[in-house]
This record gives sequence, structure tokens and C-alpha cells, in this order.
Amino acid sequence: MIEENHDNSWIFLLDKYIREGAHSLLFALNLTEELFYNSDEERYSSPLRKDPRPLPGIYHATFVIQRLIYAFKDILKSPHISMSDVETIKKLLSFYLERVNDGYNTVMKYGKLSPIAKDIIQQGQSIIHSD
Repeated sequence: MIEENHDNSWIFLLDKYIREGAHSLLFALNLTEELFYNSDEERYSSPLRKDPRPLPGIYHATFVIQRLIYAFKDILKSPHISMSDVETIKKLLSFYLERVNDGYNTVMKYGKLSPIAKDIIQQGQSIIHSD
């Protein structure tokens, strides 16, 4: 059941689809490739949560934020977006851009990553900062 105050705009829904798709991709990769070697007991500052999280959670959050930034930056290039949607997306991007570097720095400093996990997170960071 959808709550009355629930935002079901296309931007909100797209954000959720991107999140779920990104998490699903990492879970699928993890079926055949061990991505993280950190203990579940280790806790670090998270880019999206107030409480310290295990490294895989921070990696997931950072990976997801990278995909959200990439998608929403690309959408802003469209001439078919209303000004109110542009403003909403810019606010989201500001929120995500404030957090992505913190997550990335935590992952790179404390992460015991497989080579593929390191490559994936580095490429994501490079892509979102390439323009």
C-alpha cells in the first residue's frame, strides 16, 4: 500500500529502480566472485546512514550512488525535462555528490577488495568525475 505522503514521481521511482538494479548487479557478481574480504565485525562511517556499517554495505552504497549520479547527470542533458524536474534532479545530485567521495575514500582506505571490486569502484568514480 502506498502512503499518502509517498513520492511516486518518475524521478523518485527511477531512483529506486537504479538502486535496486545496482544492488542486484553486485549481488549477482558476488555469486561468482568474492568482492570483499573484510570481516563483518569491522564498521566504518557510511555515506548514507548515521550508524557505522560493514565495508560491503559502504561499497554497495558508494556503487549505487555512482550509478545514480551517472544516470541523473545524463538525464539532465535531455531537452524534454521540465524546469521543476531539473531542479529536483539537481538537488538529488547535490546530495549524492556530497556523499560519494566519502564512501569512495572509506572503501579505498579500509576495503580489502578483490581486483574486480577495486576496478569497478574506481571506474565508477572516474566516470562520475569525468565531465
